[in-house]
Amino acid sequence: MKKLAFTLAEVLLVIAIIGTVSILTVNNAVKNTGTAEKIVQLKKTYDILQGAVMASMNDVGSPYKWGAYGSGTESHEYNKAILEKVLVPHLKLQRNCETSTGCWKSTIQANISNDPPTIDTDNEWYKFILANGASVAIELVQLDGDTPIDDDSMLFLPGDYPTDQMVGVVYVDVDGPNKGSGKAGEDVFAFILFNENGLYPYGNNITIKYTDFDRDPSCPSMGEYCTAWALYKGNQDYFTCPDKLSWTDPEKSHCPVE
Repeated sequence: MKKLAFTLAEVLLVIAIIGTVSILTVNNAVKNTGTAEKIVQLKKTYDILQGAVMASMNDVGSPYKWGAYGSGTESHEYNKAILEKVLVPHLKLQRNCETSTGCWKSTIQANISNDPPTIDTDNEWYKFILANGASVAIELVQLDGDTPIDDDSMLFLPGDYPTDQMVGVVYVDVDGPNKGSGKAGEDVFAFILFNENGLYPYGNNITIKYTDFDRDPSCPSMGEYCTAWALYKGNQDYFTCPDKLSWTDPEKSHCPVE
């Protein structure tokens, strides 16, 4: 009987193929683990912030009422006074930079619609690092203690009529100032603070009168609009197969397995 054998070249080729597949498998596993950690941190950070907002509302009323605690002639002074008196007491902080630098990355990658991407150096943002290591930046619309002064802050929840009004914007970097990419939709996410309903994630179709609830078409080109998908669906597949995802079809909550 003739014995079958592999040549040295064939053996080396098989080893090379196995090595390449192993590297790809490990890289994908590391990437998936990193994404999962960011999603967990995003959910924890959202729960912390939403809890603090609700506690503040329980103490002093809706954010319209927070304006009564504002002081100062400049908007950043006004916002600082409000947040320090109303919201910050309900948070455990690692560091509070207030309107100064040090709590955010020097720049955020450019796939973010809000100007500027340099939150760290913009004193219009009130910035701090939570005890869990996430960076947070908040900017309020100007409030007079009863209603927003800025009439352009009206936004819509899903449905046919306006039911709530925007009072601020909140950005979160789940990796903090010294780690991660600083890329919107990957580790930087955004929320809108509403007067009655607290924090809502960007990409939740709250800015337009739509009853059709699907993935925001701005995601992932403007990464902050991916926040709702990451929070509720628990993945970042919008970077891989955005055209194959759907809120309404359970089979399209992830990229298809090929």
